[in-house]
Amino acid sequence: MSLLFETICVKNGKLQNLSYHNQRLNQSRSIALNSTDHIDLRDYIYISGYYKTGLVKCRVSYDHKIRSISYEHYHPRIIRSIKTIVDNDISYPLKYENRQRLNTHYKNRQGHDEVLIVKNGLLTDSTYYNVALYNGKDWLTPKSPLLHGTARARLLKKGILKEADIKLKELQSFQKVCLFNALNDFGEVELGISEVY
Repeated sequence: MSLLFETICVKNGKLQNLSYHNQRLNQSRSIALNSTDHIDLRDYIYISGYYKTGLVKCRVSYDHKIRSISYEHYHPRIIRSIKTIVDNDISYPLKYENRQRLNTHYKNRQGHDEVLIVKNGLLTDSTYYNVALYNGKDWLTPKSPLLHGTARARLLKKGILKEADIKLKELQSFQKVCLFNALNDFGEVELGISEVY
């Protein structure tokens, strides 16, 4: 079985939103492996001097135990356009290292910078981000994403996002799309809806 992983943002030496990562890690271990013990990532992650400045991606691979932790300085990708791709059979409910199907879709983005995956007529996620769309009043995020991201959970709890079923055929009724994840804050990657193809 593929290992699971968490990607945690470190800003100037400080771990961001670690409680959400702990929660997902332990839920995933319970669902996938029937693990009942609790892991606290604070006991495993140590930020060295080299990684105490700037934006750093901390990647934790695990199954029953923590298997590896790596660090690298993170440079956000520039996203100018998004390609919609339909895949009615895709499933990625847990953050497995085996992302073969997602990677295949990303390779087939036809010159665009990212893809937006549609399942059974409904928007889900992109390959590396959760998604929100702005209708002029509210930011809506798909009720059934491929992966329940930690940033998504935090934004829903704060009331910044609302869940909704968003149909592909409704896409042009929105004004903007925002891609976000643990390393890309909400609002950093925002495009006009005309840049979704």
